[in-house]
Amino acid sequence: MVDCCGRVDEFNRHPLAIIPNDQIETLKFMVGNSDVDINIESIRLKNGDAVRITSGHLCELEGFVHSYKSDQAHVFVKLNNLGCASMMVSRQDIELM
Repeated sequence: MVDCCGRVDEFNRHPLAIIPNDQIETLKFMVGNSDVDINIESIRLKNGDAVRITSGHLCELEGFVHSYKSDQAHVFVKLNNLGCASMMVSRQDIELM
C-alpha cells in the first residue's frame, strides 16, 4: 500500500504508506459496526465541522463533516496516508464538538 499523497520518486513511485495502529483500529471498528457502506476516499480534507456520532453502532466515533444532503451529513474520519473513510449519517445522530 502506498501513500497517494506522498511525493513521487524519480521512478514515479509513491512512498510506502505508514498507518498508525490507532487509525487501523478505528477503521476496523467502523467496518465491523457500521450499518451503512464505508468508503475509502483518497481526497484531501479541508477543515470542516468536527462531529461525534451520538447513537447507533458507531456511537462516540468522531470525524469531520464534508457536506450536508437533506437531513444527512457526509462524515469523514481521517486515516492519514490512506486518505479517509466516509459514510452518510443522519443529522439527528451527530453533534458538533
